[in-house]
Amino acid sequence: MSPVSTFHLLGLDVGSTTTSVLVARARVLKNSVTQRMELADAVVVWRSEMVLTPYRGAALDTPAVFALVDSWVAACGVPAVEIRAGSALVTGLAALATNAEALASELQRRYPDALAAVADDPLLESWLAFQGNCAALCRRDPRALFLNLDIGGGTTNWALGRGGEVLRAGWNYAGARHFRFIPGSYTIDAVSSHGVRLLAEIGLRRGHGDTLTPDEVAQVTGYLASSLEALVTGDAARWAYHVKALDGSAKPPSADELAGARIVFSGGVGELFYRPRDGVTPFGDLGSDLAGRLAGSRAIAVRLSTEIPETLGRATVQGLALHQIEVSGASCFIAEPSPLPLRGVPILGNLPGDAAGVAAALRLGAGSARGAAFLVPGLAAGAAGAKAFGLVLRAALAAGDYPATSPLVILLPDNRGKVVGSYASDWGRLPTRLVVVDEIVPRGAKFVSLGQPRHQVIPVSFYGSGGG
Repeated sequence: MSPVSTFHLLGLDVGSTTTSVLVARARVLKNSVTQRMELADAVVVWRSEMVLTPYRGAALDTPAVFALVDSWVAACGVPAVEIRAGSALVTGLAALATNAEALASELQRRYPDALAAVADDPLLESWLAFQGNCAALCRRDPRALFLNLDIGGGTTNWALGRGGEVLRAGWNYAGARHFRFIPGSYTIDAVSSHGVRLLAEIGLRRGHGDTLTPDEVAQVTGYLASSLEALVTGDAARWAYHVKALDGSAKPPSADELAGARIVFSGGVGELFYRPRDGVTPFGDLGSDLAGRLAGSRAIAVRLSTEIPETLGRATVQGLALHQIEVSGASCFIAEPSPLPLRGVPILGNLPGDAAGVAAALRLGAGSARGAAFLVPGLAAGAAGAKAFGLVLRAALAAGDYPATSPLVILLPDNRGKVVGSYASDWGRLPTRLVVVDEIVPRGAKFVSLGQPRHQVIPVSFYGSGGG
């Protein structure tokens, strides 16, 4: 591989219980075999401490979050202007906060070149946690099947995979922070909506100001643990029963799909599973109790991997920094003036090659406030195929099938982006906000975000992975 440039990458996880940042450095290389641009040799250069996610009532305390992020970026030793790509994820119960999207939008405004800020995408979190927690295990034993359980304050995000590839993913609201306690006690300070439903399911009438007895703590953690035992055993009926209170994806993998899978944990509760501590956690929730209940589960013990993963509570943020960003090829097309960066552009599907199909697809995308992105699964070979497709696209744009003021992103699997874009824009004469990104193969995503180019390479992130 031949080096092209260096990127500093940033991951930010604003979770139900904790918030943290990770900064990594990676080289942009051209693979001598595939000829694709790749991020390689990624290394973590700085990690923040994990701090309690700041709230004001039911809303995130956005000034406090920004103060944390700004202080961490200043402390990491990498100038903010050198952080060229990254992702932020608002996860679990934090994603349900009334101002979660507003926080994500403000993060994008403050770090336009670096962040693709996303809220409320639990399947993305499942994928990220698997990549962050299981990547090293998969490299050591690429044929082994791993089930990663990322258990935090608000959700459990699970992913089943092998060799670095996620085969199935899902989630439910099994987490430690549905009950918040006055520090040092089991006196309830707040209960989430899912916590209220959980209490109703097990027949407990408890709320703000009440103190849970040891038996009641055991009942609550037993219910949460039972939902996870249903997952690891492939018991769909038992899973469906718990989903009544904990919501989540439709069903777990079957027992056959799970055969031979090694269970590993990540997230805050996962870290407590491997590094137990007694009593209420410093964050005033059920983290220690739930981890202890899981540690005593035979259904989990007989499937537990003998290897302890490295990232644990930092799996999601490590996945964000090291595995969420891809880079384009070096022959992309960007209209002038450049519409980049772009955040959260919906991917509306494949763009057909015929004139009528292209026109219909663009008219569909014309109503999207954030613009539209389309995949081109394959072009006819050579420059002639790129030219032909570019001319079809130009005819539709010239006919007004898509507004000139709205971003339009075309995603190509091969390296003919500049040719397609040049013909589609009539060599820059047609007013358009067109971006043609090449050498990108998305993972069945619903949205794409693009950063500012560096040395003709665009950082690209995908999210919204659909059903598990």
